[in-house]
Amino acid sequence: ANKKGRSTMTDYVLENWKKYLKEDKKKEEDAKNHGAGFIIISNSGEDVLLIRRSEGSNLGELTGPGGGMEAGESPFETAVRETKEEIQKSFEGREPEGSGYVREQNGFTFTTFLMHSVDNFDCKLNNEHDAWGWVDIEQVEDAIVNNRELVSNKFKDRDNKPIKEVRAKIFHGVADAIKHFTKNFK
Repeated sequence: ANKKGRSTMTDYVLENWKKYLKEDKKKEEDAKNHGAGFIIISNSGEDVLLIRRSEGSNLGELTGPGGGMEAGESPFETAVRETKEEIQKSFEGREPEGSGYVREQNGFTFTTFLMHSVDNFDCKLNNEHDAWGWVDIEQVEDAIVNNRELVSNKFKDRDNKPIKEVRAKIFHGVADAIKHFTKNFK
């Protein structure tokens, strides 16, 4: 026993517990400033999946699946989890295509990974989104380059019913990632 009457084992356990709590707190703080997601492109490279935000930040804008990091996650693990939550598609067991596109703004770091999909799968959206569509990549690039809304009849609602027309801006972070990936993959 030490001078305070505690065993050295108790001191050891307390010190390690403090260390783990400090590490957990650091992981939580790091996660607050990071996020990740995917740009999902059809295997043919002709279409890109876009989803429209129905709540929160970027309301009404077109994005890819993604969101905030949780403590202890890697950016790729965040992208996989967020994609499963937002569109009910799992990319678990897949590897990222390249190192990802990292964008920093206002102290927040977002990593976007490119993912090819064998098929243009249907999405089952969560409450954060109200429309999804596989849109011709050239049409998307044209909207980005000309800084205008994307106008498309290729979107469906949460019930997978076609939407006559969607007119929406592409979120600037997604636009930057698409520009990065299409430049590198053409």
